[in-house]
Amino acid sequence: MRDNRHFYRNIKQLEKFSEAVEANLHQALPHDWWVVVADVADSTSAIAVGDYKKVNKVGGCLHRCGSECRQRNQHPIRVWW
Repeated sequence: MRDNRHFYRNIKQLEKFSEAVEANLHQALPHDWWVVVADVADSTSAIAVGDYKKVNKVGGCLHRCGSECRQRNQHPIRVWW
């Protein structure tokens, strides 16, 4: 099994945001990693009217789900906000 401790350190840094969609610059994830992406529908409007606690609660639930998955499967988890 390949050592993935320095995966992020070894990724080439993009010079421009537009490069993010260039497939030739993409790098495959290690075989034992998962990526989970979620979006809270209309969160910007909810925050604008003061419902930021609801938006944060959904984010917390997603984090908890990821943590549960990690505990059961022993996968590393990283969360970006």
